[in-house]
Amino acid sequence: MIWTKEIFVTGSQCGLKTELSMLSTFALVEDAVSGLMGELEVDGITAKEKYNAIWLYTKNRIKFFKSAKWNERIKIQCYISKITPIRLNFDTIITNKLGETICQSKVELCGIDFETRRIRKVETIGIKQEFAEPNLALEINFDIDKAEGETNEFQTKVETSNIDYLHHTNNVEYVRFLLNTYSVKQLDENEIKSIEVNYIGQSFEGETLTVQKTKLKNKDVFHVTRSADKIISAEIDF
Repeated sequence: MIWTKEIFVTGSQCGLKTELSMLSTFALVEDAVSGLMGELEVDGITAKEKYNAIWLYTKNRIKFFKSAKWNERIKIQCYISKITPIRLNFDTIITNKLGETICQSKVELCGIDFETRRIRKVETIGIKQEFAEPNLALEINFDIDKAEGETNEFQTKVETSNIDYLHHTNNVEYVRFLLNTYSVKQLDENEIKSIEVNYIGQSFEGETLTVQKTKLKNKDVFHVTRSADKIISAEIDF
């Protein structure tokens, strides 16, 4: 099954250049994944109420090819490209009215038991092999380079507005934390080609996180930690 939706880029979805921002792209990808799972009746709310489980994002890599400007009509398509015993891969493609690719995303999810917090087999949360579209799988690999070089540290606090319905920090908010380590001038003058976020742990309201940023040749590698606990690793390529 391929979930499809067409929208116009709104002003609230735009960033510094009146183009679809990276934060909004992350949100659109997550909405697409949720929309598809809703159609398949395995979404997060259903998983919790029917299967006593929750879905967790473990990885998301987005590659950018073109910009999408304010009021431009775009098409979002999402499908499951791979199913393993404990993980799902969702591919999302956003295109413009000419059929040109704006960006591509590959998301990895796993399910955990709501009470025990142990990983569940996806078949116990309503997933069937026939949901997958393996022939359409995008050639996007998860790969974050080792952080070797000069590292800068930034502190950020998890506020109430960063929290989602599961009462932990929303996945998109971590991208906001990463972007806040740059100046407006840096983001205005440099084009982001791809971003990957690996979700390792969870954080909660009121906690102080440390964002470690290591500059490599054409990319920055990030680790977000709470004391000794690693919450995410990420990479932004320019």
